[in-house]
Amino acid sequence: MDDAAYEAALKRARELADILHGQAVIAEAELAVRGIHPVSVVHGDAVDQETDNLIHRVLPRLAREAGTLAGTQGGNDYTTYLFAGPDAQQAAVRFIAAASEEAESWWKITPTAQPKFR
Repeated sequence: MDDAAYEAALKRARELADILHGQAVIAEAELAVRGIHPVSVVHGDAVDQETDNLIHRVLPRLAREAGTLAGTQGGNDYTTYLFAGPDAQQAAVRFIAAASEEAESWWKITPTAQPKFR
């Protein structure tokens, strides 16, 4: 690939990234309007029984204990917890605090609907 083609591809990639970022911002705003407060946990794949337990048992329990859990979504390397109800924002804050106590040091926990991998 020559320099001009590379620069054109890089420019297009940046444009697409801006579009996708904009969609994420809109999604976050739509959730907030509906009173839903998300928390995403980037935890990676469960590599052993202890990590599997933490991801699939401990985190869901902590989320339920924090407040009204409206649902979860995710993939094999992250989970997003959705809190609803009149106490949703505080439930998300409580969950972040509790999950941070249990999380592996490299996990990324954010008050966002889209996981932050960096």
